[in-house]
Amino acid sequence: MRKLTILIAIASLFASCKKEFDLDLNAQNKNLLVVEGMITDQNEPQVIELTRTVSYLKQVKAQAVENATVVVNVDNQVVPFTQKEPGRYFAPDGFIGQVSKTYNLTITVDGQVYKASSKMNPAQVMDAASTKTHEFNADYFEIRLTFTDNPEKGDYILFKYARNGQMIDTLDKWSTYSDKLTNGKNFEDIMAFGDVEGSVGDNITVYSYSISKEYHDFIDAAENATSEPLPFFPPPGSAITGNITNGAVGFFQASAVRKVSTKLKK
Repeated sequence: MRKLTILIAIASLFASCKKEFDLDLNAQNKNLLVVEGMITDQNEPQVIELTRTVSYLKQVKAQAVENATVVVNVDNQVVPFTQKEPGRYFAPDGFIGQVSKTYNLTITVDGQVYKASSKMNPAQVMDAASTKTHEFNADYFEIRLTFTDNPEKGDYILFKYARNGQMIDTLDKWSTYSDKLTNGKNFEDIMAFGDVEGSVGDNITVYSYSISKEYHDFIDAAENATSEPLPFFPPPGSAITGNITNGAVGFFQASAVRKVSTKLKK
């Protein structure tokens, strides 16, 4: 995962972020509920995924949580999510999130109730994306962005990219941005992603997601708690929990999404 760091009067660049966490990798399976959900302002499936934690050292697939009751409240509207696949709960067709709205999630399963809340912040528009061969390794590419930070203070953005329509959706391939030191700043052709695999001519689409400070910190902590690409959620024993109540782990986030496209070139 890359993080946009501004060195005042020096430069603007994406750089790795490092912290230390005390992880109990041998912790027994606590069978905690894991929630992974995002509401967006796009006309696309809105999905809440529920699983149970497994021991970090056991090479087994996380158990899907079925037969849960999942609802999202926004304003005075109650939106039921329906299970269509094991552990995956979908909003009704046509349900689309809106900027400035607060979405309240309630999950009821096995006699327990779990809640989370997230406000959708304004989108970050990207003016352009470009690519070039990686500066230090000709086998890889860089993806570079031009954008102007929103005038409102307190922006936190998650960047992802897709290659030929396939989202490269692992934590170590994400980038994050905070405007703590750069509110309203214009960025011209700065590197957002390095070590990008592919071939000349591949189609690249970069997505920006407006996120909360809490989700930004959650991503940061999750990336730094693991030294190798691992499943999105840390093992039992980690201090990373997210914004879900009642001892569950994971995160529920409402995000405004924008995209820009380019092609890989030397």
